[in-house]
Amino acid sequence: MRFFCTAGRGTEIFAHKEISDEIDNNPDSVSHSEGRVYFHSNLTHIDQILRLKTVERAFALVLHKDSTEYKDLDRAALLQYIRTNILSKDAWEDGELTEIIHYLKTHLNKKLQGGVTHVDEEGPPAKKFKPNVGDGKISFRVSCKSSGICGRKVSSQLLAKQIGIKLSQLMKWKVNFKDPDIEICIQLSDSHVTVGIPLTRIPLSKRQYVKFHGLRGPVTWILTSLLNIQNQSTVLDPMCGKATILLETAKNLENVFCIGCDENIDQLKIAAENSRFANVENKLQLFQGDCRALPLRNESVDCIVCDTPFGKKFSIQESLTVFHTSFLQEMYRVLKRNGRMVLLVSEEMHHIFQKSFTNTGTNIEVFTTKQQGEINRVKQRVLSDSHEQNDQSQASLQVESIHSDSADCLSKAGNNFKCNQVNDKMDESHSDEYIDKQLPFTANRSCEMGKTSEQNENEIMNLLSVFNQFIYVSDHYIKLGETNSYIAVLEKK
Repeated sequence: MRFFCTAGRGTEIFAHKEISDEIDNNPDSVSHSEGRVYFHSNLTHIDQILRLKTVERAFALVLHKDSTEYKDLDRAALLQYIRTNILSKDAWEDGELTEIIHYLKTHLNKKLQGGVTHVDEEGPPAKKFKPNVGDGKISFRVSCKSSGICGRKVSSQLLAKQIGIKLSQLMKWKVNFKDPDIEICIQLSDSHVTVGIPLTRIPLSKRQYVKFHGLRGPVTWILTSLLNIQNQSTVLDPMCGKATILLETAKNLENVFCIGCDENIDQLKIAAENSRFANVENKLQLFQGDCRALPLRNESVDCIVCDTPFGKKFSIQESLTVFHTSFLQEMYRVLKRNGRMVLLVSEEMHHIFQKSFTNTGTNIEVFTTKQQGEINRVKQRVLSDSHEQNDQSQASLQVESIHSDSADCLSKAGNNFKCNQVNDKMDESHSDEYIDKQLPFTANRSCEMGKTSEQNENEIMNLLSVFNQFIYVSDHYIKLGETNSYIAVLEKK
């Protein structure tokens, strides 16, 4: 039987690889298009499908038609075409599809007897799902999403209503909008029309072991998988936020120790609660600090993973170029030789990084990139994003342990935590050891409005001089909501 999984823009290739490795080894039967991966499987592999890490949702495929068959039809003909294809009794009485529907009605409801609570990305836990107890008939609801020119021809609400009424009459099922046994999802676009039945009520991307969500689950797993983590590795996230990337690492990999750092005490409190909720407290240490001056010894971590600031949600006191210069210098210091670093960066920073490997002739593996002609335009936008110089000297770093007692930690206010050692790789206090490996550049720490183009160009050159201390391994475009971003994979020379 055919299945498909949805994936975020740019992550399809990772989902394709995972499905090929774990479920469908036939390269001819696995394919992907924008936001989707199609493959063959059967009911015996349902548990494997539900364990996929790189996908958003998983569906049993009922119907898939290419737009070549309907793109030139008028409104009435298009509506008739869709109704005729979706309301085919042979499709709904297919033996394997019937088994899937029976599985969803019985097995899924059995799992939900105690109620399943999920947590939204922001806010309190959502209400519990209650099992549907009925008269044995299949209950269902239809949801429809129309887009593009076809979406303007056919209303989503109209299509969902008509399909629901006709399908109820055809299959003798009953409509249940609140708590159905199955949901029938229809997507109509200018490229295809697809009908699928979700295998879970909660998206696979919504990790059940994460209480407070940050980055979506598939993105955190992709970042983790690109680290190529070996046994007994130490993984650092120098701007961990809610620690969702480290949670994904600690929860799914054995023999790994994770270190999370962040300047924001409120974020660290949430990260500590996430760590307790996921039961990975013994594998994850959190502390407060500046990612540009870490209390870690030289070459003390095996891997670094980080969702770097885009300068939008969280503001910084300097331009992105100056910030990334000092940030990368510190990452170079603490990362072991040949160690790998995976960064999620903005489109602006990616184009500056791209300038480096373009100038040096470095050959990298690029899965998806933007048009090269935009580099200069983006570079100018980066250079104009500047702020007044912060005249105050940087406060001394106060390292704090968030992890010793999560419940007690979360009740404390302020920054009155004591310094803790992190797996004997964290210094008890600042020393001059980290100064021993200064890189051959001088970064201009000021970033004032009205700088000359020469000063701005110097900032770019300072950043590139640090960046060139790494080998640029690969480059991956992904879209986070409406934001273009890139995953950059680097190794220390």
